[in-house]
Amino acid sequence: MAASSSPDRGDETVAWRFGEFELDGARRTVTRSGRRLRLSARAFDVLLYLVRHRHRGVARSELMAHCWPRPDVTDGVVARVVMSLRKALGDLDARQGLVQTLPRAGYRFAAPAIACAVGAAASGAMPGRCVEPRLAVLPVDDRSADPALAWVGFGLASLLGAHLVDRGVDGLASVREVLAVLKDEPERSGVRQRVAHVMQTLGARAVLETRLERQHGRSVLHLTLHAGETVTHEGSVVADEAEGTAGPAAALVARWITVPDAAVQAVASGDAFLDEAWQRALQRLRAHDHAEAGNLLAVLRDAGIDAPELDLAQARLALLRGRPDAAQALAQLEECARRDDSPRLQAEAGLLHALRLAQQGRPRQALLRAREAGACAAAAGLDELRLRAEVMGAGQLADAIDGGIDEDARDAMARVRREVETAGDRLLLRDACASLGHLAAIGEDWAAAERHHAMGLAIAQTLHESARAVPLAGMSQACLQQGRLREARSLGEEAWRCARLGGEQPAQGHAALAFAGALRALQQTMALRELLAELDALHDDHTAVLQVARESLALALTSELLH
Repeated sequence: MAASSSPDRGDETVAWRFGEFELDGARRTVTRSGRRLRLSARAFDVLLYLVRHRHRGVARSELMAHCWPRPDVTDGVVARVVMSLRKALGDLDARQGLVQTLPRAGYRFAAPAIACAVGAAASGAMPGRCVEPRLAVLPVDDRSADPALAWVGFGLASLLGAHLVDRGVDGLASVREVLAVLKDEPERSGVRQRVAHVMQTLGARAVLETRLERQHGRSVLHLTLHAGETVTHEGSVVADEAEGTAGPAAALVARWITVPDAAVQAVASGDAFLDEAWQRALQRLRAHDHAEAGNLLAVLRDAGIDAPELDLAQARLALLRGRPDAAQALAQLEECARRDDSPRLQAEAGLLHALRLAQQGRPRQALLRAREAGACAAAAGLDELRLRAEVMGAGQLADAIDGGIDEDARDAMARVRREVETAGDRLLLRDACASLGHLAAIGEDWAAAERHHAMGLAIAQTLHESARAVPLAGMSQACLQQGRLREARSLGEEAWRCARLGGEQPAQGHAALAFAGALRALQQTMALRELLAELDALHDDHTAVLQVARESLALALTSELLH
């Protein structure tokens, strides 16, 4: 390979920022907090090459080939140049500093470096900032209560920033810049005040808020993207270790800020008020707040908005809440999907049809319909819809197949769960946990069932209160089977309260069954009577599971009276 006295000259039109340093490949300068450092030409070449290849170790022989014009350079010469570079950077730790030594191998640049436009560093807008930031990342709010994770506040945020740069997100404010801004903000100030302060001071267009939790031995990173006074996106990713959340989280955030939300754009009326109402309706649906979503959708209908995405949202809400017009809304959506020849609408309509079949107590048909919808989504490259179909199918699998679940089905669901954990969709993740819990219950592994439902509950805590009904019901049943009766009763009662709050079908039936099972085990006849009266009052819930709950309660009360 030919040597060059200035490595990769064609790429020197990129400047880099790492911490308080800025490296300008075009001007061949390095500054620290705005002050230029004195580096030899060879030390600059080495630094530039290491920064550009910071994601891997660089062998000494590779540095020699790219940074020295003569082929007879020795390892000792390389070592002396690296030593002078470290001295200029004030970086004297060969193992933990910016330029790290890889024993018997070479060197590695270890700090997150952010690419920015050439010349922007010299603009003087703000010391240490390359360009006006498009995105600022707040320090991670560590809720893990684990002393070993004390590093995540600054460290995980920096790692997330490095992954965002790798994903092509430019103009990223460094965590150091954000911390410097927040020093002036009182500790008691809320998230909204901190976000507004960072946006105003740094000129960022968006701010990413993150919160880390440890749930049942796994790390859950919750993400909220703010733009102005609006929360535009929310999601969660799961990994075994905290650092494992950074890559999936960055992929999710990069998609949020670079790929337009197709659902939002599908109902673009040109009226600012109505467009905001539609965006809020989508957010409320994704957060499981069906009542508020229904109110916003009614506003849009009253305003004369007519769009397939609005039909889809209303059909989903009608089915979930068991409204009398649900069947008609679903039929209209299916007709619209056929007329428009839209694979996305066809897959969405298929999933809603599967939901209706499940509500009617027809799990085999629901499973087949979900698989058809998943195949349609996969053929069109709609991964999010494919995942939703697979999760829904798994939820029906245990009821559809006699004789239990085989290992292939468990492995398939485990694979789907791993995909869902990085997709960021909180409702989908909650449902995947519920499916895994159901599969574990079929195999009578009640400890595993409780663990899966508890993870689902942790995710549901970030959503509307009604989203907790499903995992709470699953935990109640698992506790009951493990002999923890009072805990089962408490969880069942809370599941029933949350289910009534949301009015979702068939969540009300599952919650009622869980609550009734605990009451019966505790022989609390009066409470059973009260629950049956509440069930009888739900005239609008015709789902099979609620009918089973009514019959089970009636049988339990008859048995209690006979004794």
